Amino acid sequence: MFKNMSLGAKIGVGFGLLILISVLLGALAVYNMKRVEGDSNTLSSEYIPEVDFVVSTERNARRTIQEMSNYAYTGDETYYTAADEWLVRLDERIASLDDLAQSAKHLTQLSGALTKIKDAKSTFVDIRENMKKVIDDIAAINKTLDSSAATFMKEIGDYLEGQNQSSVSDTKAGLGAERIAERALKIQTSNDIIGLGYDSQIKNFRGQALRDNSIIESALPNFDVISTKIAELLADTRQQVNIDQLNVTDQAGKDYMNATKDLIEKQQALETLMAEMDTAGEEVTAQAEELAKTA
Repeated sequence: MFKNMSLGAKIGVGFGLLILISVLLGALAVYNMKRVEGDSNTLSSEYIPEVDFVVSTERNARRTIQEMSNYAYTGDETYYTAADEWLVRLDERIASLDDLAQSAKHLTQLSGALTKIKDAKSTFVDIRENMKKVIDDIAAINKTLDSSAATFMKEIGDYLEGQNQSSVSDTKAGLGAERIAERALKIQTSNDIIGLGYDSQIKNFRGQALRDNSIIESALPNFDVISTKIAELLADTRQQVNIDQLNVTDQAGKDYMNATKDLIEKQQALETLMAEMDTAGEEVTAQAEELAKTA
């Protein structure tokens, strides 16, 4: 059929085919451009914001954990305030991800991961509040320790000073060797009590500084020895002022011992909470990292 067509007809058909091909190529180009435009819009409105929000969520979570760890180790409220600020930023990033999950059509994994992030963050906030309470309790216990130690050292120090003065008087008065030996024993026992008190304080300070409860616990046997030695002194003490000094010293030692036990309990609770905080924080960052990989 094409062979039987005239030259003009053949030329017309050729031009028609060229026009048809041009139209088809143009349509294909328009289609591809529209598709690229759609992909570009999806990239700019969904994937890029997701990456930005996810990365900042991870950073804010890590900084919050870091500041809370600093607060746990130092008790400095400055770190707690800084953690507050990072937590606000974390909430803002999570809210942005929530908005994105509602509007995005292609981020199919975001909603599920976001639920896990919210749950972990909620757990983290609960742990943080409990940490604050425990740290406040530790601060109060340390005040009790300081007060008890001061009373302990003052009263036994006053008792020792009185014994030293009496020793000089006994010697000048030419009292017998038995009386002088009795006084010397009281002085030695008083010095032993003071030494045990200082040892207990040093172990307390060192244990807290090193976050090692075993060091603090090693001071507890001192208090039984202290009570025994005070009882020995009381059995051979006659002046009421001295008896009162020893009784106050004994009670201050018991108060210090009880506060030390409370401190150990709170320190153990704090260590547990710090581990739980790390776990909850890592869950937030792990979910964020997973989203970043799939974005």
